[in-house]
Amino acid sequence: TEQELRKISRDLLKGLQAIFMNQLVHRDIKPQNILFDECNNAKMCDFGVVSQLDEDSLKDVKGTLMFHSPEIIKK
Repeated sequence: TEQELRKISRDLLKGLQAIFMNQLVHRDIKPQNILFDECNNAKMCDFGVVSQLDEDSLKDVKGTLMFHSPEIIKK
């Protein structure tokens, strides 16, 4: 339902905010890396390619190619 989608979106945005506040970049956000706990809260997982947030770390391509933006793939 729309209400459930709002809750999932809010959970994921809170997770992204926490990652950003710690100056990290997840680099592999995709549906397979979203899990749900027993209370149906959405959680991000698979921090295998996480990087510190700086200009140099964003120059190299990491993560699942299928979920990259066209601009990244074009390079």
